[in-house]
Amino acid sequence: MWITAGRSRSRPRLLRAALGILAAALGCALLHCDAGEGGDAGKVSQPARLDSPADWAERWRQMGELGSGFLVWESNRTGRWRIWYRKLDGSGLRQLSPEEEGRDHFAPHISPDGTHLAYLSYPVPRNAYQPVPDGVSVPLHLLHIESGRDRILAPGARSYSEDRAVVWVGNHDLIYIDARGITRRLEVASGEEWQLTEQPDPRYGFLLNPALTHATLGRPATFSVYDREQRRIARRRAEDGCQSYFSHDGRWGFWIERAGGPVRRIDLVTGETGNIIDRDDARMVSGHGYIYFPMLSSCQRLLAFAASRGDHDHFKADYDVFVGRVDPITLELTDEPVRYSFDPGTDRFPDVFLSGMELGHHRGEAPFSITLAVPDQETEVEAREPWQWEFGDGTRAVGETGAHTFEQPGLYQVTASRGASEVGGDVKVDVARPPEPNRVMVGGGGRELSVVFDEPIAPSSPDLRFESGAAVRDWRIGEDGRTLALKRDPPVASKDHLLISGFVDRSQVPNPMEPHRLLVEPHEWPSRASGLLFLWKTAKDPNLVRSPRSKIPHTFELVPVRKARLDHHHAMLVSGGFFRVQGFPGREVESFRVANEFTLEATIRSETLEPEQSGEPAGIVTLSNAREGASFSFSQWGDQLMIRLRTSLTGPLGSEPMSLGQTSTSEPVHVIVSYRPGRLVGYVNGRAVLQSDAVRGGLDNWSKEHLLQFGSGHGSAVDWDGNIEGVALYSRFMEAEEAAANALAYRELIAEREPVEQIEVRVKLVARSHVPELKEIVPYRSALAMFEYQVLEVLAGELGDERIRVAHWAVLNGGRQSTVKHEVGEEDRLLLEPFDRNPQVENTYLSDTLDIQPSLPVYLDVDP
Repeated sequence: MWITAGRSRSRPRLLRAALGILAAALGCALLHCDAGEGGDAGKVSQPARLDSPADWAERWRQMGELGSGFLVWESNRTGRWRIWYRKLDGSGLRQLSPEEEGRDHFAPHISPDGTHLAYLSYPVPRNAYQPVPDGVSVPLHLLHIESGRDRILAPGARSYSEDRAVVWVGNHDLIYIDARGITRRLEVASGEEWQLTEQPDPRYGFLLNPALTHATLGRPATFSVYDREQRRIARRRAEDGCQSYFSHDGRWGFWIERAGGPVRRIDLVTGETGNIIDRDDARMVSGHGYIYFPMLSSCQRLLAFAASRGDHDHFKADYDVFVGRVDPITLELTDEPVRYSFDPGTDRFPDVFLSGMELGHHRGEAPFSITLAVPDQETEVEAREPWQWEFGDGTRAVGETGAHTFEQPGLYQVTASRGASEVGGDVKVDVARPPEPNRVMVGGGGRELSVVFDEPIAPSSPDLRFESGAAVRDWRIGEDGRTLALKRDPPVASKDHLLISGFVDRSQVPNPMEPHRLLVEPHEWPSRASGLLFLWKTAKDPNLVRSPRSKIPHTFELVPVRKARLDHHHAMLVSGGFFRVQGFPGREVESFRVANEFTLEATIRSETLEPEQSGEPAGIVTLSNAREGASFSFSQWGDQLMIRLRTSLTGPLGSEPMSLGQTSTSEPVHVIVSYRPGRLVGYVNGRAVLQSDAVRGGLDNWSKEHLLQFGSGHGSAVDWDGNIEGVALYSRFMEAEEAAANALAYRELIAEREPVEQIEVRVKLVARSHVPELKEIVPYRSALAMFEYQVLEVLAGELGDERIRVAHWAVLNGGRQSTVKHEVGEEDRLLLEPFDRNPQVENTYLSDTLDIQPSLPVYLDVDP
């Protein structure tokens, strides 16, 4: 049988994964695997440590000692998707959600106090991996866990992209996505609602963190900024992966990166990232190294997730649920995860609850003093004796409040008990150290700087100076406490240094910052951010612009269509496809209309100079649609670059095409086109190539219905072959001096890159991996498959190997590719690049079921 698995770039990790896959493939015949929960009749046992529930009894007992707790998850073990339940001590396995004819249950999430469960009910065969069509009812349910009482909170709801539907703000309020795709806050008892997003999301919707500072779409994994005033979401660059979510304290985001892990975390203030648990993590037992569906408990002491033996399919693979302990402050995994499900069905999207955090999380630097009070609902319990306090460091106290100073760093569990009542919390005491600046960011045309620190700061005797003598006009500490924002005059034009001192951290005993000399570099490209409405350098850059209304920096999502993909420098490669910009134009087009000026900037590399047989130019950058022509089109005809602009005095197709001169296949070409009524100018590589007064009229007829696209698009049959990067759109006119500066800056950026060698070969196929179908890789829409070849002839480049392995696109943007249909023995001609020089595909799903051969070089087929 074929087993499809995402591939790790690490050979030792790949070996572990392969052994797990082999075990799964051999199945019960060799491993005597237990196909169900412990004790079921008619089932044989796998070797102890792997699949016998009895062998987890001691770990379950230890988990039960942490406090009263349980986990829930989705399971299709009965033939219908239902929510299942088990206590942390291993007891009480049962179906939790009710039988509901013709419906499946998804997206379970437990209230912070552990009393209620929210979930979605979908009509069969719909699920949370699909957009909800009009007319389909998906109610949001609230289930009282102890009594089983179930009621509908909202008659129409959605999940984000995959099975997350709510965020609990407290025990009585939650955030959900309504049937239109608008994010709302709901008071559970009264049913009162507040609208949190102004515009609906067309497909899924956003969930917000409990602090109402960030938002996520689930897939792609995003941690965007939420603008409360405008009720808008300022998108940030997507992380590689899916299933993004937030910690209950609002500080952290976490998500699944790559196929099968790791689970990553991100500090939402500093942007620092790290792993919680890796794919094939050494702390995982029983070969379950392929990890998905992570969720933190509200107390942030437990991480629940599901794992398989390498099979990806989210609907059919034998995933089992696990729970691991984590540091509630750093989210670092502290011990081996514990397994809780054993059915051969798919157990996924778990959530977990643990009591004992009524006193909350507390953190500070040593020495750290606290005074804790027991929550009101606990003090109402009639008792004559006082509360007994234990602080986790051997110290005890008696009284209505618990006051203590922790002298040494560490993580301490604090409890207060009286009679049969006990409450708990934890205190993380860090080593005392001064605050450190992490990075300096330059914006606002070089006039605005932000210094981000690793912890909150406060002024003591602040001193801010530039070595160059430039003036600091104003400064302030942001709401997050970690960002120092300042204004500078004149703007940064060359390298400078900021001298900073006189700040302390916010510890109870403040630690003074050491004086720092911080490098400040000019914002090299673009040289001015004034009027900047769209920016896309490469996919690895933040690509942030300020919204015309909210002023909060955001980015735009690029959606690949057909064969559009990224090249080894994360630039757009549009041969055989195009990219569409989601969320543009809208307000941006209105800015062009109001300003009555427009500038387009882009750096391109053409693959051919041959004109299209159809007689049409090939679009490179267009704002257009098939019905109404184009607001503007930048295109190529043969070896000529062309610009066409629509104004109030032209027809819907715009002005007559005007030439910007020749393009090149041997080097990148930097292009700027700028317009104000009566003046159209063009620059290629910083040199003026077009000066025309033939185009007149305003931009008031530019359409908000037009789509910003890179490559063909808008129904055109003409593909442009090449790559695109460094794209900027401005609602202003650009003069020659700035155009030359931008051209020089971007070409220097490209010149600094190390070139990637391409090799053209004639080969014969000798072995092939399983080629996955689209349905096998859900939620992903692209996948690679590894083939092995005998090299018959090297046609270009250098290659000294007789046998090679090549990763081909099996599925690209949802479409099955023809190359992977070739059979063993067939010959082919391939254009290759070293696989490890193509970081843009390192998180792509890769089916590699060939025997492990570390000595064989691996390449990527760059021409699917």
